[in-house]
Amino acid sequence: MQVHVKTGDAVHSTAEHPPAHDDHHLDQLEPTMDEVAQWELPRRVVHVIDREADSLGRLRSWHAKGHLFLVRCDDRRVRCEGRSVLLSELNDELDSQCEYADAGKALYHGKKVQRQVAEKTVTLYRPHSEVIDGEKKAVTGEPIEVRTVFVRLVDADGWILAEWTLLTNVPADQANASDVGRWYYFRWRIESFFKLLKSHGQELEYWQQESGEAITKRLLMASMACVLVKQLEASESASAIKFRRHLIRLSGRRMKRGVEFTGPALLAGYGIHLTMLDFLIETEMTTDELRQLEKAALSEVRLV
Repeated sequence: MQVHVKTGDAVHSTAEHPPAHDDHHLDQLEPTMDEVAQWELPRRVVHVIDREADSLGRLRSWHAKGHLFLVRCDDRRVRCEGRSVLLSELNDELDSQCEYADAGKALYHGKKVQRQVAEKTVTLYRPHSEVIDGEKKAVTGEPIEVRTVFVRLVDADGWILAEWTLLTNVPADQANASDVGRWYYFRWRIESFFKLLKSHGQELEYWQQESGEAITKRLLMASMACVLVKQLEASESASAIKFRRHLIRLSGRRMKRGVEFTGPALLAGYGIHLTMLDFLIETEMTTDELRQLEKAALSEVRLV
């Protein structure tokens, strides 16, 4: 995980080569891809990116360098089976032809729903925009063939709760549509991580640190606490389920009907759990001794 914290005069980063202070965050994507390619990892890396970076110029550049990508995109015109068609129209066709297939369960606002996928191979062929000499111009580029994977989350009554249109150049023999949909589902779920970090759990925006370096250090520690919570949320082991119930009880928060837990409640409970363990270690008192202390103290209380 890389963290970049930009202040008025510097970039505080965990990267070996931090981005320049005036770099736009989208312009940091390709250098990061290039750097990752030098790590010589045992498996090819697939870069899962949100739709803010779905410009055709970027996709062409990444594809030309051999980077594997999975990008959520907005509606656009593509070529499919010799005809020009909008992705939304292609989605409607697949839906009407019952091409969607179940691809496993997913969580949507704490409730389990069905994930469904459909796929079509398309060609991106239209010109893309670039700023040249201060002017925005249309630039013709090489057509690239990609897979379009349509993903939707459906409840027990068949209602569509969320939909994503994904473009990827990962070969079909390396990952099927279900795999691709699951990858982006994990990316989509990371938004709950950011909410947990910013507002529902750590209250990042209310921190009182006065320097970028101090904020960065605390941000790293807070991020790891949130990572632990997200891992606990995802686990279905018997011990994880039991520990989640323990943390929910410690948090003192009531769950809505049908919701077993929430990230903020787990984080609050985990904080109390750690404090409780620290206290027991520091005091070196047993639970029986604590009960006796409580009993003795309360016996001396007199109501007036």
